[in-house]
Amino acid sequence: MKFDKRLLQPRLAASILVIIVLSGLVTSAKPALPTSTTTLPANETIISLADFNAVGDGVADDGPALQKALDALAENGGGTLFIPAGHYLIVTPVTKDFAALAGARITIQGVPSNTMPAPPDATGEELAASLDLASEIIPATASQENALTISNP
Repeated sequence: MKFDKRLLQPRLAASILVIIVLSGLVTSAKPALPTSTTTLPANETIISLADFNAVGDGVADDGPALQKALDALAENGGGTLFIPAGHYLIVTPVTKDFAALAGARITIQGVPSNTMPAPPDATGEELAASLDLASEIIPATASQENALTISNP
């Protein structure tokens, strides 16, 4: 089976877009999180994507698990969604509006990479070579669908 480099570029661009979107949603840095649901003393909840049967193998559709995890965050009034190491393929679009959570904080945090990212002016191949992501969300919806829509108007 021959690898077609042309397939890498759209996936790379989509992965970079998800990283940028998720990094904009993260509101604070925290130490490594457990892989199960934990309630913190300050009424903040940590929910792990693993608790919602996410596979993280880059093959199974983890969209429904991510949807359930975001719904649970909303039900808990906010908190942190921890994304364990893995490659989470999103085939089923995920949409969550947190507008009902006035003043609540939502944080999405994955396992940090040990590899420094390539500079902004790097080529696609240089970016792909340096993306040693431990927690990765891979959008794989149809080209006209958003894989992940999170809002709070």
